[in-house]
Amino acid sequence: MKSKLTGLLLILTHILIAQQTITINDIWQKGTFMPDYVWGMRSLNDGEHYSKMDYDYLNHSLSILAYRYKDGTLSDTLFSDQWIDKPLDISAYFLSPDESKMILAVNEEAIYRYSRKANYYIFDRKTKQIKSLFEKGKQKYPDFSPDGSKVAFVYNRNLYYRDLNNNQLIQITFNGLGGQLLNAEADWVYEEELELTQAYQWSPDGKNIAFLRFNISAEPMFFLSMYNDSLYPNIKLIPYPKAGKENAQVSLWDFNLTDQVSKQIDTDPGEAYYIPRIQWTRSSKWLSYQRLNRHQNHLELIAVDIESGIQKTLVDEHSDTWIDIDDDLYFLKNGQEFLWTSDRSGFKHIYLYSLNNPSEVKQLSKGNWPLTDFYGVDEPSGRLYFQAATISPLNRELCSVNLKGKKFKILRNKKGTWRGNPSKGFKYWLLTYSNANQAPLMIIANQKFADVRVLIDNEKLQKTCKTYGFTEKTFLQFKTESGISLNAWMIKPPDFDPSKKYPLIMYVYGGPGSQTVQNRWGGSNLVWFEMLAQKAYVVVSVDNRGTGGRGAAFTKQIYLKLGQEEVEDQIQAAQYFGQLPYIDANRIGIFGWSYGGFMAANCITRGADVFKSAISVAPVTHWKFYDSIYTERFMRTPEENPEGYETGSPLNYAGLLKGKYLLVHGTGDDNVHFQNSIAWIKELEENGKDFDLVIYPDKTHSISGSKYRMHLYRKMTNFILENL
Repeated sequence: MKSKLTGLLLILTHILIAQQTITINDIWQKGTFMPDYVWGMRSLNDGEHYSKMDYDYLNHSLSILAYRYKDGTLSDTLFSDQWIDKPLDISAYFLSPDESKMILAVNEEAIYRYSRKANYYIFDRKTKQIKSLFEKGKQKYPDFSPDGSKVAFVYNRNLYYRDLNNNQLIQITFNGLGGQLLNAEADWVYEEELELTQAYQWSPDGKNIAFLRFNISAEPMFFLSMYNDSLYPNIKLIPYPKAGKENAQVSLWDFNLTDQVSKQIDTDPGEAYYIPRIQWTRSSKWLSYQRLNRHQNHLELIAVDIESGIQKTLVDEHSDTWIDIDDDLYFLKNGQEFLWTSDRSGFKHIYLYSLNNPSEVKQLSKGNWPLTDFYGVDEPSGRLYFQAATISPLNRELCSVNLKGKKFKILRNKKGTWRGNPSKGFKYWLLTYSNANQAPLMIIANQKFADVRVLIDNEKLQKTCKTYGFTEKTFLQFKTESGISLNAWMIKPPDFDPSKKYPLIMYVYGGPGSQTVQNRWGGSNLVWFEMLAQKAYVVVSVDNRGTGGRGAAFTKQIYLKLGQEEVEDQIQAAQYFGQLPYIDANRIGIFGWSYGGFMAANCITRGADVFKSAISVAPVTHWKFYDSIYTERFMRTPEENPEGYETGSPLNYAGLLKGKYLLVHGTGDDNVHFQNSIAWIKELEENGKDFDLVIYPDKTHSISGSKYRMHLYRKMTNFILENL
């Protein structure tokens, strides 16, 4: 009897566990589905150890500790806040090149997407003394000189450095404060679209600092009203060049620490241009800079002799469409060669150039697949390492090839997404792997890519997902009526019955070079999609024309036509899914954020007979409202391409809206301005169209914060349940 009762209890327990369902609180408040992860691992110089920050919640103590890659043994304490007079709110750290000192970021404050400012402190590991870098206010972008004796930084748009040997403070520029010049820091649009923030760099011998200066006097200002519960809103001014408007004028300078003089380097080609990157070669005599024309289809890598001013072009790239900017430039230690990536073959690959004779070039990686990330070169062995989509656009493999372009190897090719992070000297690797149905796995591997130990396995999360009844995300490929082959993923309800009809939700981003259809862990959005599947929806996502992973021809066919072929593909994808026997073609909805919000707005109007509902979060509604660098890269200016701008804008199709539509935006969005939604609201109202609207006061493009995310996803969930 006791045995039978125990068995019955086990069955009941199993049933209760199996019936657990996902809630918004689980996702955004409880953190039920947050994967474990090791953040901030930094290789130490010996390549055998790494450092990371550790917080002791019991004792409220923060330390920066060193561990062995091989076995995870704690080997050293680099810093402890028990060593200083009072605890500091430390959020980041940077070691000097010789690891004798470190910079500590205190009371860090976000500015835009990547930029931060903080009160920075210098900690001497030998003496255990800590000193403020600068007393007058928060600084940006502190950086040790190569010998660790000095730290440069930016304060109030001016460049400084402090000599740590004598504590002397040197101000390099004086024209930034209160003026129209930014010294050694990028403006908003360079940061957002070219991922440039720190716009200066020490020379290898530490005797010079090269920096960019941005003259923003002609850049139009955008006014953001920040309410902040104030009686009168505060006005936040952001220099923001919209498509076709004036950009900042950029100039390149070199400061010599010996004579304390800055001199300008001639970079003017006689037309509007960008300088997206500066980088010293292995020689302190030669500085390289990249010059990109405003159309972004002509990129030059130029080296300048800082003593004589003599310049030579190392690379001269042209495209019929656009050229992407990356950080793959690498100067070899032999001082004679460098590496450069390009999609000139139709797929992004890596090339070896001669510094002395730039016309000598050798393609090192080859194939009808793109290189997707470059990890560096182990020069003693002559091998370079990278990530690529060699097997399928859905997956990412770790690969290597030698400097002769031979002995290509796929080092990790289990289907999914691999990322690599090498230690100094390439002695060890931190490998991260995930796939659509497996949370991130973190592994320490040795120089030969053999597993040494598992750092994070996320088995607990995998069990949680199973307990909550996650269904498998599957991949498929289909052809549209236009004959275009597209990749997609699908999540079905846990109790899926092919004889029934289910409503369909499509998740879209669709922007140039992006991918939503990739074999990797999907994070919080994946959990939300699983929650919707539990509510008897089929969820899919489709990579339309213009997305990444399939080479330049597939990505760049949308040139000058944003919002045209991508929208056609999503509408035809919905029609394809609507023909499946288990999809209710009368109940198809679409959701997207940012570019995806733009796509959703176009789909619910131009595809009004296909889509029953749509959700747009922070959408672009006309490319004339968006920034110059991103928009002109794909569209040129409104004056050059008026038809392209108008044809792709949902503002021109408001009268076609039939279904239910939810529009969401934050008023503090410095990226896709709330202005986009204001213009869209006006058109919808003038055309007599009903819609739902949710506004988040002062929230930025990400609408971050657990309370706001819970509110947003609860609203979107209820909207779907009520309207689809």
